[in-house]
Amino acid sequence: MAYVSGPTGYSMTPNPFDTSELSYNFSGVVYSGTGYEKGFRWWVRTSTDNVNWTGWGSMYTVYNSSASGTVQLPNPNIGYGAFAQYQIHHFGWTNKTQYSGPTIYMTVQRISPTACGAPTACSVNATVSEGNVTLSWSGAWAGTANPISGYEIQYSESSNGSSWGGWAHYTTVGSGATSGSLAVAPSGTRGNFRRFQVRTLTANAAYNSGWRVSSNSVRRNTLPVAPTVFTASPTQYTTENVTLSWSGAVVGTSAIKYYIIQKAESTDNVNWGAWTAVQTVTSSATSATSGSLVVTPTRTLDRYTLYRICAQDTLNCLSSYKNSNSVYSLALPFAPTVAAPKASAPTYCRNPKILIQTVSPPGGYAQRVYVKGTDGVTYNSVDHPGRFSVSGTSTGAIKTVFTNPDTGPGAFTASVHCATAYTGPAVSRAFSVAASPLSGMILPETPVKAAHISTLQSAVNVARNYYGLSAYAWTHTVTAGSTNVSHWPYQVKELRAAIQGIVDLLAQYGGAPKITWLAMGRGRPRADVMNQLQTVIMSL
Repeated sequence: MAYVSGPTGYSMTPNPFDTSELSYNFSGVVYSGTGYEKGFRWWVRTSTDNVNWTGWGSMYTVYNSSASGTVQLPNPNIGYGAFAQYQIHHFGWTNKTQYSGPTIYMTVQRISPTACGAPTACSVNATVSEGNVTLSWSGAWAGTANPISGYEIQYSESSNGSSWGGWAHYTTVGSGATSGSLAVAPSGTRGNFRRFQVRTLTANAAYNSGWRVSSNSVRRNTLPVAPTVFTASPTQYTTENVTLSWSGAVVGTSAIKYYIIQKAESTDNVNWGAWTAVQTVTSSATSATSGSLVVTPTRTLDRYTLYRICAQDTLNCLSSYKNSNSVYSLALPFAPTVAAPKASAPTYCRNPKILIQTVSPPGGYAQRVYVKGTDGVTYNSVDHPGRFSVSGTSTGAIKTVFTNPDTGPGAFTASVHCATAYTGPAVSRAFSVAASPLSGMILPETPVKAAHISTLQSAVNVARNYYGLSAYAWTHTVTAGSTNVSHWPYQVKELRAAIQGIVDLLAQYGGAPKITWLAMGRGRPRADVMNQLQTVIMSL
């Protein structure tokens, strides 16, 4: 024997209905036994008032062994406001004997549909954006016998937020819910506003809702404008820093948040390397359109640097870049070495000499030597070649002797520097010119005395000290009244040897005087030999 239990759950949809097809939904049916037909049967009757009914009729049979499912039933032929009732029972059938489960009665009503309701709220979650924003709506409702099937979204645009263009289709969303959300894009035109409107859709387009316009709009960000003025100073530098100054930036839709500064380097001011970060400057105010920054430029000599700046707003959008003028790291000549005079040393020479050694200039430039003379005039090795033992310009290191113009006794300071297209650091050296102790000391009619020899020896050591040489150690000392006059040739030779040390030093700088010593002869000291010594000492 077969039997059926259930179903435990059942319904008829839609209820109420209009013209849509009715669906019988069931679950929980249990069939027991084998070798029989399974399914369900139904009958229908109608009423105009849900009280007085017609007789049952129109029996249908469906063979179905499912425990649950949905079956489409034909709509009853009734007018608006009338009722239909379905009698349904599930069965198991064998040998033409019916064993039925419980009978189910379900009543439906046909009602004239009403339109769906538009959302009561509609807005976007951001009013300025670079990317998508979220459009949200809520408060929609289904009409009578008219369920929600989805939503249609349209948009319109404006350049000023008040005068709007026509509506255009954006998209359709399938949904039966009374609220929803969707990622939507702002206008493709920077600075333009975009608003949206939503309406509720149903299967019968005649019963769609009206439109709900969003309560706000979203604007595509207008980019900031880079500063119109961007300068770097000084344009040439050695060890100092560079100040970057800018002005004329224009705020876009969003406030300026940062200024981004980059740099590139070049050896010829034409071909530039890659841009690299210098610093990101936080804007001090929401409308800051100018500013300044002190930066440490490259210390590589003979190198150009170019800076550029852009503005970044609060949405992290960048303006175009504005380039500065280029700045140049000067390849300054190096400071020379002043080998003589020795610091604060005196000399008897009325044309005191300056011994100068230069350093090869950077960058292969040709440099010249400058000296401020005892007369206050600055001389250089190109325009005043007669004052330099090695004149002109040089791309390498040189040694040269500068000879001052004739001067009287006094204190002086030598100032020496080198220059290419740029001036290098100066080196100063103080010295003095003393009155000569030899003037008129020996004349042809004046006998040479021991004091004369001693004075010459002292004068030679003053000259040696001026050039940084040690005092000469005299072997043949002179004592008035006791030194034999016949020893004077030995004393002259020592004086000449002491002078030769100075001459050899000057020769290293290309400025050695040519001296042809007089023959000393025999007998008493000769005045011309002694006067020659005096003249030579005074010229050193």
